Amino acid sequence: TATLGGVTSNSATLTVTAPILVSIAVTPASPSIANGLTQQFTATGTYSDAGTQNLTSSVTWNSATPGVATITSSGLATGATIGASQITATLDGVTSNSATLTVTAPTLLSIAVTPASPSVVNGLTQQFTATGTYSDAGTQNLTSSVTWNSATPGVATINSSGLASALAIGTSSITATSGAISGSTTLTVTAASGVGYSFRRTITIDHSKVPNTDQSNFPVLFSGTYPYLATTANGGNVTNSNGYD
Repeated sequence: TATLGGVTSNSATLTVTAPILVSIAVTPASPSIANGLTQQFTATGTYSDAGTQNLTSSVTWNSATPGVATITSSGLATGATIGASQITATLDGVTSNSATLTVTAPTLLSIAVTPASPSVVNGLTQQFTATGTYSDAGTQNLTSSVTWNSATPGVATINSSGLASALAIGTSSITATSGAISGSTTLTVTAASGVGYSFRRTITIDHSKVPNTDQSNFPVLFSGTYPYLATTANGGNVTNSNGYD
């Protein structure tokens, strides 16, 4: 009411309602993610009484370029391809500012070294392969680009192309590294089995040239050279050029 000079007005009824939504802010404003990864957005509403409220689960989310990034009803965006998309949130006729989500090239998440836990005979070699898995679920052969390492080089060494050489009986952890990402497996070096050779010759003695003695028990000196024995290609392990160890 209003009063003046003893005169009072009629009564006007003022009804105070709940505060109304004035604006919506979407954060973060300019995030960047690798293709295949996700970004959580938050929608914060500002009301007529200057109060704020988290509206993330109440608003309607939209990605202007869904081919680049999609977004769920809870504000979780997923990178679909390299590019940029405008992300907005709407509620009660109020639309937020546009947040720009930039999707970059996929990042390396893990490296798998294969074969897993191989065993090799001492003196032989083992080829390893490094396969990278990326944030977009893609894979790539990284064998020639990773850094290879053998934890126990006295047991086995490994070159830049992933070829390990067994040097002694034992085990060594083989690791492939790219940046901060690595993968490993264990190489076991075993002893050779069944390696060796046997050699047999038949000797015929001309009895006419044996002195008239007991021919069932007499000494014989035998000498022979067999060049074909002096090579491991014939199953032996001979290094002496005369044909014996």
